[in-house]
Amino acid sequence: MRLLIIEDEFRTREVLERHFKASKIGLTDIRTAPNGLSGLDIAKEWKPDILLCDVRMPRMDGIQFASSYREIGGKGQLIFLSGYSDKEYLKSAIKTRALNYIEKPINLKEVQDAVLAAVRLVTAEEEKRKMSVDWQQHHDTHWSLAVLRQEMVRKLIVEPDSQHVQLALKSKDTFLLRYNNSFTVITAALYWGSSKYPEDISKMQQEVLYQLITRPLLAQHEGICGFTSSQWLVIILPGAFGSSFQEGREKIEDMITELSEVLDPTISFQVGISEPVRLLSDIPLAYQQAMKACNSLFYNEGKNFFFADLLGQSVTFSIERHELQQFREDLRKENIDAAKKQLVQLTERARRSCDLNISHVKDVYFQYLMIILEMAIQYGLKEIDRDGERRYIWKEFDGIMNLQILESYVLSFLELFQDSSGEDHVKIREIIRYIHNHFSDKGFTIKTIAEYIGFNETYLSVYFKKQRGQTIKEYINEVRTEQAKILLSNVDMKLHEVAVNLGFTDANYFATFFKKTTGCTPTEFREKCVR
Repeated sequence: MRLLIIEDEFRTREVLERHFKASKIGLTDIRTAPNGLSGLDIAKEWKPDILLCDVRMPRMDGIQFASSYREIGGKGQLIFLSGYSDKEYLKSAIKTRALNYIEKPINLKEVQDAVLAAVRLVTAEEEKRKMSVDWQQHHDTHWSLAVLRQEMVRKLIVEPDSQHVQLALKSKDTFLLRYNNSFTVITAALYWGSSKYPEDISKMQQEVLYQLITRPLLAQHEGICGFTSSQWLVIILPGAFGSSFQEGREKIEDMITELSEVLDPTISFQVGISEPVRLLSDIPLAYQQAMKACNSLFYNEGKNFFFADLLGQSVTFSIERHELQQFREDLRKENIDAAKKQLVQLTERARRSCDLNISHVKDVYFQYLMIILEMAIQYGLKEIDRDGERRYIWKEFDGIMNLQILESYVLSFLELFQDSSGEDHVKIREIIRYIHNHFSDKGFTIKTIAEYIGFNETYLSVYFKKQRGQTIKEYINEVRTEQAKILLSNVDMKLHEVAVNLGFTDANYFATFFKKTTGCTPTEFREKCVR
């Protein structure tokens, strides 16, 4: 099994290479690259099974590498290494179908465990492929056609004028797509609940394509279908089909019914239909139209297909910084009704804009959700956030198919602020709020917390440990550490200024504290952040 290590830091790259060459976890060949550009060149030819990739690198960073790698059809299991844990990197990692995301400074055991998990996954997939040989042989003819037609679909939506395409389309028995004065493109987006997302999406895609080409309807229309590398199902039909029944709408509806019968009942889907185009060279334009029509369904709850000729105006959806600040202030004052009202108004604005960049719209709501979770932590309503939770939330976001569901999902997190009944809960909430508001104050101690709450110091420590399962000192250290990471990411702030902002009078003591809690010095952490 092949492992490719992409890491710009020579010492880290050398340590990882030496470690895995000595390990006995099933790796037969290991190569390294100093940046994403070199890694992509190696991956194109060498085809690694597992890729261990840093995020921050010169020339081409890890996220850009992963996107390019997926675009060229790379199937290897991706594991990211990064000193960053912000939402943009996590979101990008999920979009590139990363298997894992490990924070730096690296822990060799943690990295080895992640690579071992990838080895096992690749091995299991290989065994599945071997077990399906008999099935593939039985369906060899149809499946070969499905693969060829999928490749043709991918070519037509990107480079229909290439000589390869023109020559291949002459084989009408294989590609069917007879020229009939025009072409219509259909795109379908598939949605699963996060708990129902298939472990092997490629196998599901194979089954869908096999069913579509063996049923009579698509063949009758002489159409072809295939999945893009970004998981959209695309159907290209010869002929013109529009939104009225005089324009052949019933044939489109028949095709959508066929698709619903082919797909598993746990899969929801939305379909966009392009305006007809007259030339092969215009198929990429028709594909983009169909994508926009499909994305417009994000604002049309209850519908599952839309025609591009009915598209209205779309403008970019945006928010101002002060709106986020006001939302945070409403939560700080526990004015939950005002926070709810702002989210409802946000949805009204989003619906009016009809921004077809759905990822951008979801990112706006993600920012509001992160504020909710941040304030919930400050009020002691939930534990300090971990990367795993953010990854899970982005996976949930990815499976949300319309604006109303997205609004309801974010609003549901405000219930954290309404389930705070009980004397103990209120008291712990008050303690944690005081810690977040005053941990950087001069003279801040556990004793000052006790005096504010009205407990003696010993009872406060026992009470906090009983309610939270950790000592109050451990919690204060967690809060300071998380805030330190945020401040250190601002390279313009000097280390002694960071220390003062955290309540430390001695920068050296802060450095000792930080290394003890994170395993690296503030300088080392900052160097990893700015790479």
